[in-house]
Amino acid sequence: NRILLTRSVDRSVGRSVGTSRRVRMRSALSTLIAWTFACAAITHGGALDACTRACAQPLRYFYVPRVDDDDDGGDAARDGGADANDDGGSRRRRRARERREKKEADAFARSAVASVDLAFESLRRRASFAEADACCFLGFLVACESVGAWALRACANAPDDALTPVLAAAGVVTACASLVAAYANRETTPSGERRVACGVGFAAWMASTFAVFLLPTTVVDFRHVESADAVNEALARGGATARASTLHAGLAHAVVGALIAALTLSSAVRMTKSYLTATNIPEWAATYAGTSSTPLWRRFVLHTTFAAPLLTLVVSAPSMLAEPLRWSDQSARDAQSISFIIAGLCMFASMQPLTQAFLDGGLIAWYEVKEGTDRERLTEREHFIVSRKLDVTNHLVGKVLLQVAAPALLLLSCGIGAWSCGWTSASDASPISIVAAALFTNIGYFACAWSVITGAITIVMSQPLFTSR
Repeated sequence: NRILLTRSVDRSVGRSVGTSRRVRMRSALSTLIAWTFACAAITHGGALDACTRACAQPLRYFYVPRVDDDDDGGDAARDGGADANDDGGSRRRRRARERREKKEADAFARSAVASVDLAFESLRRRASFAEADACCFLGFLVACESVGAWALRACANAPDDALTPVLAAAGVVTACASLVAAYANRETTPSGERRVACGVGFAAWMASTFAVFLLPTTVVDFRHVESADAVNEALARGGATARASTLHAGLAHAVVGALIAALTLSSAVRMTKSYLTATNIPEWAATYAGTSSTPLWRRFVLHTTFAAPLLTLVVSAPSMLAEPLRWSDQSARDAQSISFIIAGLCMFASMQPLTQAFLDGGLIAWYEVKEGTDRERLTEREHFIVSRKLDVTNHLVGKVLLQVAAPALLLLSCGIGAWSCGWTSASDASPISIVAAALFTNIGYFACAWSVITGAITIVMSQPLFTSR
């Protein structure tokens, strides 16, 4: 009996080992196939263009027409050669009439502005467009891969896919690196903007430290206790004697919050100003501004984008939804992840109206300068100011695209990463999954929280009480 029992145990152990090996092989095979399709899509240049075209096109920009001063002597010679039989009086009258017409045309040209559709080939040559293009494509790749992994898991009982959190982490790193590159670009970012971002990051580090340790879990759960326990478990498995405390995990999360605040500062300010411009287009510009041709569905998505970070903060507070509705911890975390994903997708869909609103700001600036004077034509100084403003606006269009695409990729990746790390139960989750889920959730939460604070301050500072000073 003892021999038979030993053989049966050996068979069961052998079957379980074989099953686990098959599961690992299926997971590795699915990961290899996904990476193969991903690499094939990346090497196909049309996929990059298709994603960015769908998010950013069409765009219309404005410029001041250049006026060339012709030589009056040459005109007179041509007039004389045109009709040599006319007497001197008729030639003088003709030249006077043409000079008057030219002067009127010159005055009209110096006081007018022209609009041209921004071709995609021209858009690709703008500064920071390459980073925005990569963010759009990587967001599309992360979203498609996560949908495919979820479908296989739900329909075919496939094992947990390790590629989804890896792609999500790559999306977070790419978004942060793109924002750092935008700050480091001296062609589009002045030094004052970088200094302000550093100062805001230091202040945000202190505020984030107080928030992590002092805010009750009914407001937000940063999971620094779970992270410290997971790190200690991983260290114990590796045989290390060092241990991480809750203080270490909390300070690490506070540093992450400070970095996110500094990186997303200019993006939040730019998106808030563009949203105010898109929703408050003057009546005189309704025919000329590109925002006036925005479809209704994109206008709805634009309003949803502006409200999504605040709704995400509400969903993240257990006392607001989870406790009244008696959700489980897993349901609350899934709802928070879904809110991150919705916010990121809405930002991607709002790239065109927000960028177009930024370009329409040049038209509004031209009108304010033109109507601010009683003269029929602009002076040389006013003409230079308006022309310079429109040139700078057109030059920064690539940076504006990046300032919308990078936060969108950041929120989308955080939502998908936190959602994929929560596929396994808490008892079966590895320490790496627990720490990764906490990081994904905290990065997304800090991005939403600081964008709400920055947007509120920008709206207040944009009021006439402050702008008139």
